[in-house]
Amino acid sequence: MNELNKIRDFKRIQWDDIPDYGLYSNQLMHYLDEKLIRFFPGVLSITPNMVNNYVKNEIILKPINRKYYRTHISCLIVIIILKKTFPIKKIKETLDYQLSIMRKEDSYNNFMDILEVSFNKILDAFDSCGGDLNDCDEIIYEGFSVDCASITWTLAIHAFIFQTITRLLLENSNSRNIKAKNSRDKIEKEI
Repeated sequence: MNELNKIRDFKRIQWDDIPDYGLYSNQLMHYLDEKLIRFFPGVLSITPNMVNNYVKNEIILKPINRKYYRTHISCLIVIIILKKTFPIKKIKETLDYQLSIMRKEDSYNNFMDILEVSFNKILDAFDSCGGDLNDCDEIIYEGFSVDCASITWTLAIHAFIFQTITRLLLENSNSRNIKAKNSRDKIEKEI
């Protein structure tokens, strides 16, 4: 499982470690490949056209004088990771929601911390089998035992459940935000 070793080598990219001096598109692609994409071959990807579409659709801010800064890059990292699980519109809602409750650097670092801890937990569970699922009867992950014959089903179902619950939470938070905005608008009209 060479791919697992690549994932194991991935180290979270902290907010302060992201360049804030401005990267041109080709430099941005190189940075994202070096820091993220190469650890997840065949899973994660980004192209200049994708970035242009994210800008055009207002998923990320426009570059400043054709340069991308820390805020742009951190949003792109989150998008690259989540786009395999959620549509871009839901990712934008997630970003907006997180930024409404946390400072952007705290939100981003929290995302990276959770990503690293989650990978470590699942990789440790695989390590308990000596790294070979063919020689293992069960994996203990997050406090429950999984039959190795059904590990792919279990992980896929968990991904589905987490995705479903996240969507429901986002819909609920959007509904609350709309109600709060309508209430504020009503109060402002009365004043």
